[in-house]
Amino acid sequence: MMGYRSEVALKILFPDDKSAKEFLAPRRIAHASLIDAMTVDRGKGGVVAVLHTDGGMWYDDLGPVRFYTQLRDDAEEAGFGVAFIRVGEAYDDVEMRFADTLTRPMQDYLHTDRIQRRLRTKAAIEGVGCFHSTNVYDFLTEGEQNGKTD
Repeated sequence: MMGYRSEVALKILFPDDKSAKEFLAPRRIAHASLIDAMTVDRGKGGVVAVLHTDGGMWYDDLGPVRFYTQLRDDAEEAGFGVAFIRVGEAYDDVEMRFADTLTRPMQDYLHTDRIQRRLRTKAAIEGVGCFHSTNVYDFLTEGEQNGKTD
């Protein structure tokens, strides 16, 4: 499919497993494939849900784009840390949005040079002290195999 492409990274920072599950689980019921495209990382600062697309189409009228935009907005409204970075094909087509001081290191990590931004977007969005990554489905259902839930 032809069209204008963007690299997009969305990161939502939760203080703990419980808040991440309470936020993600109901959204997964209605949009499983979109939520499952994200990964979950656990680190010293809490739990992080991460979406990274490399070269996909990012038009406001596309269903997945509307969903991820609403997810970002809902997370901000709920008081979670949010980092959103979109780098388009055009030199000056860069959109960055950060909420909460926890995401400030990612904003500071990006350089003003466009090539550096493109190369560092994924590293910036996946960094910030996280060390264990799993898919969202496994994160939401862990413990169910052993008969326990959070």
